Amino acid sequence: MRSLLGLSVIALAAACTTAPNDEPLAGQAETALQIEQGSVGFDEITWAPGLHRVVVPAGGTGQVHLVDPSTRSTETVGGFSRSSTLRGGHTQGPTSAAEADGFVVTIDRTAKRVLVFDPVTHAILAAHDLAAIPDYVRYEPAAREVWVTEPDAERIEVFSLDPRRGDAAFAQVTTIVVADGPEALVFDHPRGRAYVNAWRGVTVVIDLESHTVRGAFANGCDGSRVLAIDEPRGLLFSACVEGKVTTMDLSHGGQVTSRLVYGEGMDALAYDPSRGLLHAPSGVTGTLATIAVGPQGELSLVSKITTAKGATCAAVDDDGSVWICDPAHGRVLLLEQDRRTP
Repeated sequence: MRSLLGLSVIALAAACTTAPNDEPLAGQAETALQIEQGSVGFDEITWAPGLHRVVVPAGGTGQVHLVDPSTRSTETVGGFSRSSTLRGGHTQGPTSAAEADGFVVTIDRTAKRVLVFDPVTHAILAAHDLAAIPDYVRYEPAAREVWVTEPDAERIEVFSLDPRRGDAAFAQVTTIVVADGPEALVFDHPRGRAYVNAWRGVTVVIDLESHTVRGAFANGCDGSRVLAIDEPRGLLFSACVEGKVTTMDLSHGGQVTSRLVYGEGMDALAYDPSRGLLHAPSGVTGTLATIAVGPQGELSLVSKITTAKGATCAAVDDDGSVWICDPAHGRVLLLEQDRRTP
């Protein structure tokens, strides 16, 4: 992710659907987890359905938190790089994590490493050095591969993962070059593809089996940021930093079929496929939009709530509740499903 605050307003092209910024607010997210009284360098939080946990990498604190959404109890995993400075930025320590067949893979930006830990014992089982500063880590279960994006080097490092092998759990498979990127990463198993964004208005297609770039298409953004996917329906969604969400139809070459104008500083999308809802936080406005996805991918605003300025990451759990990072205040916010305006 890139820095979001201090952005200038960018003129937006005509959109299929728009949402005025003066839409009434439907409520406010509550504090679910206070990690520190000061700032914490969050970059993303994720939902791990197999573990039934919200995974919260807490940047320079050197910790990853596992939150049980049913009880709000938290387990803390340490052993990552800590920092006493720049806690508000997301350039240090553990900033991205993903579930991996009952384990958790995590990057450590400071150490330039990818690690795997046991969520039960909290033991770090293995680690592997990276060739450049990492951004996101994702696990591809079909091939049991860990993909790590490295935007400064314009590439993705791919590793095989077998936690039973101890220190040799990671083995490098290949690297994938992505010009002007990669930002974000999602997998599309029905089509055997992965998608990443380039920084300026393009989504790149990667073949999962051969690890080769297979093309690209326009995503409707001026500044491309994160992606979300509805695999069964073949719909890909992109957040645009200038304040827009787009839908791309994968059955028709990634054609943009819908746009919704929202708030500047968008750097996250949390998709709830069972309910057909996208949750999009705006770090500039300090709000989160809940967006309905229609049968053909058409986007319409459901509600907006107050979060916090700079809150730019979110995850949605199995119950449909939304967990939102608040870097400036060192906490995780929660919008419970039963408090959401339908």
